[in-house]
Amino acid sequence: MRFLDMKTDYAFCESIEDKWIYFIKNARALDVIPKNTNNTIEKAYKIANRANLSKEELELQEKREDFLFIQKSSIEKVTREGREEGEKIGEERGENKKAIEIAKNLLDVLDNQTISQKTGLTIKEVEDLRNSST
Repeated sequence: MRFLDMKTDYAFCESIEDKWIYFIKNARALDVIPKNTNNTIEKAYKIANRANLSKEELELQEKREDFLFIQKSSIEKVTREGREEGEKIGEERGENKKAIEIAKNLLDVLDNQTISQKTGLTIKEVEDLRNSST
């Protein structure tokens, strides 16, 4: 294993050992976490960052993290609800379209009341279909 100079750029760290040595030597001095960092090392940088904070700074950071978590959860919930509502509307439109097609096929053999009962369309909708087809 080779030892890295304090000024070595993280980009030149090839092995996991080099990356950990870089972390140990530089964690307190870094303002940002280097790109392409292993998940475990990234967690270690975050822990080291928190360790350098005062009690007030730590409380403020925790409040920010809580706020961001709540915002993210809210966005995910609204997105999920919107998707579900859109799917429901699409299904209803599809069912209505199918009911209209079935009703059109029954116009010449059944009365409006029966077509309404069998398709779920209102009598008015069936009457309108009958009037538009003649």
